[in-house]
Amino acid sequence: MRRQRYAMGGAVRRMLQRKLSMAFEQWQFVAAVMKEQARMVSGAINRMRHFQMSRAWEKWQYEAGEMKRQQQLLQRGLMRMIKRQLAMAFGGWRELAGILGRQQYMMRGSVRRMMQRELSMAFEKWQYEAAETTAAAIRSGDTTTHEVEAVRCLE
Repeated sequence: MRRQRYAMGGAVRRMLQRKLSMAFEQWQFVAAVMKEQARMVSGAINRMRHFQMSRAWEKWQYEAGEMKRQQQLLQRGLMRMIKRQLAMAFGGWRELAGILGRQQYMMRGSVRRMMQRELSMAFEKWQYEAAETTAAAIRSGDTTTHEVEAVRCLE
């Protein structure tokens, strides 16, 4: 019996403490809600008390935001203009570089052809002179068979 009473007392104590804990948690929740409501009411009352100041602050905030937005728009527009001018300048440079490159290519080709023309003319002159000299030597009988063969290869 004693044991039973002891066990029952423990169960009752646990139930009482559980209810006490739940009640404490409920009190904490209600206190937090009431504190938030008091803060909001206090803010509203202060705004009503300081209506002019609140209005001026809100106007300043709006004006500052609007000025910042306009500054960003101006900056974007200016950057678009600068980038456009830069792109146009780059396009002009590319076009000029292409023209100059083409001119250089054509000039190099002309110079090469002129240089090769002179080389070709010099080579033809040498061939002609060699053939004339060999022919004169053959007519005079001063050449060997090998020299005659060499001249025939050149012709």
